[in-house]
Amino acid sequence: MKYISALLSFLILTMSTASAEDLDNNKIYNFYQPGCPHCQQALKDIKENYPGLHMEMIDVTASPYAHNMFVKCIRKFHIGRDDIGTPLFCMGDIYVMGWTTDQQLRFDVYVKDFLPPEYYQSQERE
Repeated sequence: MKYISALLSFLILTMSTASAEDLDNNKIYNFYQPGCPHCQQALKDIKENYPGLHMEMIDVTASPYAHNMFVKCIRKFHIGRDDIGTPLFCMGDIYVMGWTTDQQLRFDVYVKDFLPPEYYQSQERE
């Protein structure tokens, strides 16, 4: 885990020109790392609970674009370099980082603004 934190801190420090301007407040950005058990559990839970939810999935290790978007989210919310982790969900004006029971409950509260109308229609039929 220390290696991941050190890598993320290095990546953030090397990206000095990122700003939050390009983050769409109408999207959910899911920043994750391959092999991260918390990221995998979050995605499993979200797919199970919100099958129609669209998120922009961004592997923070995949490309300069992914790195740049990750940095934009971190800067938007003034997340300190010692506090950076994945999964990180940027959802308009809020974020959820990590995946514990408390973070999942926070996600459940905030995701409602991002669900498509079809989601509510299908819930009414059940």
